[in-house]
Amino acid sequence: MEPIADDFARFSEDIVIGADASFIDFVTTADERQTRLVDSGDRLAGLVSLSDLQQLPVRAALFTLISRLEMAMAQWIENEWRGDGVSGWLELLSGERRQRILDSIGKAKQEDGFGSEISFSQISDKATIIRKKRLVPGIGSSLARNFQAIQKLRDGIVQ
Repeated sequence: MEPIADDFARFSEDIVIGADASFIDFVTTADERQTRLVDSGDRLAGLVSLSDLQQLPVRAALFTLISRLEMAMAQWIENEWRGDGVSGWLELLSGERRQRILDSIGKAKQEDGFGSEISFSQISDKATIIRKKRLVPGIGSSLARNFQAIQKLRDGIVQ
């Protein structure tokens, strides 16, 4: 028979999060710690877990945050290739993705619903462009994993 202590994690700072922390503070470490104790001054005020991220207000806030990131990525790409049009950044995408975007642009122009070329790309396309052009410092594979995690989080929120 094993001692009960073998089945429990020792109390430490890495299982505690401050009551004044934003939910982003929790999300960024949720992969390592899916449940955290909430500390408020000299007492434990509650418990937060991954399931709390499914609450509507949190989902809406996360979706807004990721949407703002995608808009910033689009602006960054447009600024980087200002004057080059769609051809500069489009070359960094696969042939299939490139053709899909060109088809969408052509259809929008025919239906008089055209905006910006980059708006026809997906968040994954923007991530590929930024990574391949090395607009964000960092190792390519880890940057790709970070973008994939962001997209996975966003896709999970939408469902």
